[in-house]
Amino acid sequence: MAFRYPGDDGITLAWFAHYFTWAHDATGHDHLMLRAGAKLRPYRGTVVLSDDLAAYQVYPSGEPMVAAIAAFLPKEFHATGSAEDLARGSFNASIAGVPVTVFYNDHGHYATVDSERGKSTAVINRIAERFNALLE
Repeated sequence: MAFRYPGDDGITLAWFAHYFTWAHDATGHDHLMLRAGAKLRPYRGTVVLSDDLAAYQVYPSGEPMVAAIAAFLPKEFHATGSAEDLARGSFNASIAGVPVTVFYNDHGHYATVDSERGKSTAVINRIAERFNALLE
């Protein structure tokens, strides 16, 4: 079984219990086993804040996630941007006057929406809340 490994911060007790269980063998020893019938959990992004950036990252994901986010932003947030940007691998847009960039990080295997930190943090948090709801 392949997992959507959400990074170290995402490996919680709930994540672990979703995929694994303990089983006793005939000798009474415990063994960690894959939970039968466990379905892949939905993608879920996280907000990452650094000194100068606010970002929403969906990890792990592929380049199609960038296209999905780029299609979502104009519909949900009236984002203005250019489809030509997306053809070059990123999508630059403005949401309520806040510039955001959507791109795929090939090295880290995640789609991200980022902006300079400050008033954009609230915009990034709203994107995260609404896109995560869509992913579930």
